[in-house]
Amino acid sequence: MAGFPEDGIRTLHEGRDHFWFRHRNRVIEQALRRAVGGGTARVLELGCGGAVVGAHLRACGFDVTASDRDQEFLRYLPPGMPALVFDLTRDAVPAAAQGAFDAVVLGDVIEHLKDPVAALARAREFLRPGGRVVVTVPALQSLWSDYDVQSMHEKRYDRGDLLRELDAAGFTVGTIAYFMCIPAVPLFIQRKLTLRKGSARLGKDSLKISPLLNRLFAGLMRAEHALSRVVRLPFGSSLLATGTKP
Repeated sequence: MAGFPEDGIRTLHEGRDHFWFRHRNRVIEQALRRAVGGGTARVLELGCGGAVVGAHLRACGFDVTASDRDQEFLRYLPPGMPALVFDLTRDAVPAAAQGAFDAVVLGDVIEHLKDPVAALARAREFLRPGGRVVVTVPALQSLWSDYDVQSMHEKRYDRGDLLRELDAAGFTVGTIAYFMCIPAVPLFIQRKLTLRKGSARLGKDSLKISPLLNRLFAGLMRAEHALSRVVRLPFGSSLLATGTKP
């Protein structure tokens, strides 16, 4: 996709067992089940990168098609997963794909784009009437750091940003909720007090984590996930939103 590091797809694929990706998968899966029901829904993952989200959703029984602009992503797809090479920033939606999906997922995609509204409007064309979009983005501008620069982010979002962009793209907005609440504080400390420009820990190396710490945070994120089902989290380093195509 536009505004994405050259080795980003490989890096994402190699980091798929990181607690952060595993938790995001659960959050997106839960949002999809609430939006479109069980696993028979046709789902398109746009900007899929290493298909970290799509592979999880497919394992959960959803009928998933993976899509990215760079054919490199094809190397990382589970066997038999349908694929569409598509540039969300410029390509016309193929006639056969217009209105063909029950849901579209954009997992940490639009923060890389200079015109996220146009991309969301293009994503909307893939949906049937009443179809749903599920979007995740990095949140809290206070967490902005050189990591965001190297990741080629245009911004970090707040709830109002995401609401306005989905509305402008023609969606009826449903849920907008923070997640990654527990990691937000250590991320702030890491990115503001530890990382410095040029640090070797920036970029792809930031996904490196000890197995013990990864297991610890995986457990904490399971607790956060359970808590988020009964209360709205007050903040988080990520946002999720859902919208409906009228």
